Amino acid sequence: MKTLNDTVRANRLDVFRHTLRSIALASAAASGLGVAGWSGCAATSSQSGNQRERAMSVNCGAIELSGLPLPPGVQGLVAYAWGPSGSFPAYFAGEFCIEGGHPDCGVGDAGFDRDEGFSVFVRRAGIIERVSFADVVTLPVTSPAQATLLALTVDYHINCAGDPKVGVSPNGVRHVAGGFEVLGTRWAGCLDLLRGTVFVSEAGEVRILEEHLVEEYACPVSGRMTQGTAAPLRPAAGSDVGRYFAQVAGLEAAAVDAFERMAAELSALGAPDELVEWARVSADDERRHTRDMGALAERFAVKPAVHEAQQFALRGLFDVALENALEGCVRETYGAVVGHHQAQRAQDPVVRAAMAQVAEDETRHAALSWAVAEWALPRLTDAQREEIREAQRGAIDALARSVSIPESDALLHDAGLPAPSAALAMLQALGEQVWA
Repeated sequence: MKTLNDTVRANRLDVFRHTLRSIALASAAASGLGVAGWSGCAATSSQSGNQRERAMSVNCGAIELSGLPLPPGVQGLVAYAWGPSGSFPAYFAGEFCIEGGHPDCGVGDAGFDRDEGFSVFVRRAGIIERVSFADVVTLPVTSPAQATLLALTVDYHINCAGDPKVGVSPNGVRHVAGGFEVLGTRWAGCLDLLRGTVFVSEAGEVRILEEHLVEEYACPVSGRMTQGTAAPLRPAAGSDVGRYFAQVAGLEAAAVDAFERMAAELSALGAPDELVEWARVSADDERRHTRDMGALAERFAVKPAVHEAQQFALRGLFDVALENALEGCVRETYGAVVGHHQAQRAQDPVVRAAMAQVAEDETRHAALSWAVAEWALPRLTDAQREEIREAQRGAIDALARSVSIPESDALLHDAGLPAPSAALAMLQALGEQVWA
């Protein structure tokens, strides 16, 4: 027979599950919604303007590298760089069938080098082929165009003029003693935008002189991270869907560490045994998710990286409550909604079935986060609670920025990921029904 506490928890979980599932279903067809006017525990400021355009504004149309000497017989060149939505044309030289700033000459048929953050193609006698930098950059480096092209070897590219966030112009190359300095940006981590200066020597040596974070975007929301873990990168090679699930498998593996640490810390802090056991069961769920997401990655011909389990020092109540508020009450709660969306919208039946189970598990994990918050927050000071609320506002803002970056059509179709409009609608509904 269930105890009263079991019954209350089950009823609350049912209500929570129904709320998240309803948000996923109601948001699936939404479009054009912003995120604004939330108040309470996880309030956030209004999002003005088109976040997707702001986030992607660093990826201009292809910039002409005037003055770039081309090898004999080469009619034109185009260089692709890596961005949040995949490879995009960064530079061109000569005649490479540029239409509206974008090459349109069957480059895809020549194949991208997905093991690198760039790919370079030339047109020779009407035939497109992928080449190395050694094939197209002759030494010594004597021109800004050569230096700009070589900066791609460390994933840096220059950007559009007048970008208020990045502040780098297409002429962001300057001659210095011994070579050139290239001012530009690169994407790192999950989706961190870095701005920096790259030195390219006359001998072709390339090194980053300095860089700093311009904008931070969240990883795919899956599992739970803990302080001290490095977010797994999305593999460079393979199909979009396979690469996505390979990264998710890594995130799920990292979540095992997070819940094991959570259980140990809750126990040390004197939390109810029920919460400690709930965290341990959640770690087991994440082990299963790691296997399932890894199997999906391999189904789409991408092998997930192996995650090495980590051990962490135990922290105090405030640090535990802060991480729980951000990773659980914000990111994992939103991730559960996304899981329900995928369980309904993924066109691949195997993905749909897998995500149905994941969504149920992640809903329980999110509910655990709210239960931990209910236990922990009254034990903190007013100043500490306000600091957590402010951090939650920032986490929701970061989510709004990250979900505004569109994923590929394959991920929307096969994996059932929400389009930016639907994702923003989910955040709006969470703000009104859960976070308020």
